[in-house]
Amino acid sequence: MEDDSLIEKQQENEESQSNRTYVAWLLAFIELCTEISTIVILSIYSSDCDEPIRLWLTILSSVLGFHTIFLVGTEALASNLKEKPGWNSVYFTVNTIVQCFLFLWMLIGAVWAFNDMDACRDDFYEGWMLTIVVLGTYFGIISVFLLGLLFIVCITCIGSWHISSYLKKSP
Repeated sequence: MEDDSLIEKQQENEESQSNRTYVAWLLAFIELCTEISTIVILSIYSSDCDEPIRLWLTILSSVLGFHTIFLVGTEALASNLKEKPGWNSVYFTVNTIVQCFLFLWMLIGAVWAFNDMDACRDDFYEGWMLTIVVLGTYFGIISVFLLGLLFIVCITCIGSWHISSYLKKSP
């Protein structure tokens, strides 16, 4: 009996690892596309814009570069690293720190981009438009995640309400 539960737990861990790998590769691909776009726009177009959008894009590109290398490196070495004790906590900690920084940096970018809508639209249109696209994509992904979470919570509440009403009716 214990062997069956141990085997089931190992299979759940492998499925969880596989799902994490898919999400990590997808995230790395999205980040890589954003980095390439940012690097191209920052190197081709010079700006006379005195707004901090160029700084925001530069730091965003650097952080995404680190996170992409971290994701790709850990997933490429995952078979060797997953047997090391404590590796998942290191992965989770670094990933959480980077994600928290990115969330705050996106909020700062939204404030800078929308504070004065016409500030860089003429001088640095490409950078301004990239900022709008990056912010829209980022907050769109977060919105989809939050809607999924809200859906799960609603289904759980409806299910527990049905169970509760069923238990009240039964003798």
